[in-house]
Amino acid sequence: YAANLHSAITAYALVTGGGAKMGDLIVQNQADSTVGLAIVQIAAKLGIRTINILEEDRPGYLEVAGLIKELGGDVVVE
Repeated sequence: YAANLHSAITAYALVTGGGAKMGDLIVQNQADSTVGLAIVQIAAKLGIRTINILEEDRPGYLEVAGLIKELGGDVVVE
């Protein structure tokens, strides 16, 4: 649980510390990491849109892209 909490705290700091606010847009690489997934969820709750970059050759690309969308990600690109 500590790793997940650390990822969530890091994600929150990245989203809010950068000055992002409702209606803004965040672009992030490696959106399938634990921090990346937390950023998607936090941003969605705060009304911040996300463009999420994944490596196309990543195993399970389509499933992960679907998960990111389910968690509130707006756009997933390769």
